[in-house]
Amino acid sequence: MLSMCLAKGQSNELGVLLRPMLSEELEMGVWYKYPLNYSSTLRSSVFMDLGLEKEVRSDSFSLNQGRFAYELALGWQKEAILDKAKQWRVYAGVDAYWDAAFIKQASEDFYGYYYSLGLNPLVGFNYTAFKKLRCSLELRSDLNFNFQSYSDPDENYDRKVNLTNFDHLALGIGYLF
Repeated sequence: MLSMCLAKGQSNELGVLLRPMLSEELEMGVWYKYPLNYSSTLRSSVFMDLGLEKEVRSDSFSLNQGRFAYELALGWQKEAILDKAKQWRVYAGVDAYWDAAFIKQASEDFYGYYYSLGLNPLVGFNYTAFKKLRCSLELRSDLNFNFQSYSDPDENYDRKVNLTNFDHLALGIGYLF
């Protein structure tokens, strides 16, 4: 199957994605894109956030807290070529994700497991700078479904359904093979 994709001029892509670019906390993830045909692509990604064993001190009193979070996503995107050289492309798609975290509150001595799932509609464009290097910029929205009741400090901690419009800007660099 891989040889068929390469023979048609389509390329698999493995890359690094930085997101969200507009907030203080920057996450880095890895993605893999598999071309289904000339205009459709299957996407998958993994993001991790490690913040283990932070110590909070107040005079002679100290508390330990930490966080280990991950996100697994699988999605689809549709592309359109903008120029004859096929270097500039615009795309739209959606990712379905599972977001989970092990969080240790400062007042507890164990890690709690918190999770949510959702959809990320996205639009973006990419530029193939060289034959093997592609840069992309995408704007994402988030439709989050949370079926737990807990006191996690994240933005979706007490909402069952949360929608944020296109406010997540992500920058990616991919290697084509």
